[in-house]
Amino acid sequence: MTLVSYAEVLDTKTKETLESRFSAPVVQIYQGAEGFIGSTCKNGRLHVNEDILYLEMEDAGDANNRNIKNVILTDLYRITQPVIRYRLNDLIEIDEKPCGCGSCFKVIKQIHGRADDLFYLKSRNLKIGRNGETQTCILFPDYIRRSINQASDAVLEYQVIQHSIDSIEIRLKLKDMKDLSIIEKQILHNLEFWAVKIDGELGNVKFNTDKFEPNPQSKKMIRIERRY
Repeated sequence: MTLVSYAEVLDTKTKETLESRFSAPVVQIYQGAEGFIGSTCKNGRLHVNEDILYLEMEDAGDANNRNIKNVILTDLYRITQPVIRYRLNDLIEIDEKPCGCGSCFKVIKQIHGRADDLFYLKSRNLKIGRNGETQTCILFPDYIRRSINQASDAVLEYQVIQHSIDSIEIRLKLKDMKDLSIIEKQILHNLEFWAVKIDGELGNVKFNTDKFEPNPQSKKMIRIERRY
């Protein structure tokens, strides 16, 4: 048996959990309306389908990881409705290590989500731009994900919503609620670490155990989301 993840972001922890629970490998199909972008090879690594697509990569702006890219896609074979230099909203991390399967196609180490889900923080040093605006720093979803996953194994589910540049809400579901306050402090400590690394201020971070909410527009459950 093989499990197939399709059209959704598959983080490492979820992948490992699924493989453990079902005793089966998890492979990915990276596809959307824009085209068949990538698929998992026999070695379990996700390759870009460079035989049918041309991808241009732009630096996504993560100072801690320059391998995270924005993607501009051109479908080489679509005729009826051509896709030419279409800017995807996805954030992908390219793996520089070659794959043992023998393919020379680029390897996607991780799909980090969508650019819409980047959190914007105020600059810690209150830097002012040329037009008098306060400059912002970008906190990538992967660092929010790490801050929660590394805080405790008791976290079963979470949802993080940025409502404004000064307001972040974190909803948690735990195995044992008696550890809630300790876990909240550890998550906040982890987030502060990443915020300082990008010279940003988290603002007000509010924790609760409210029911998770789907996105108002897409109706999909998104774990890390910016709503302003």
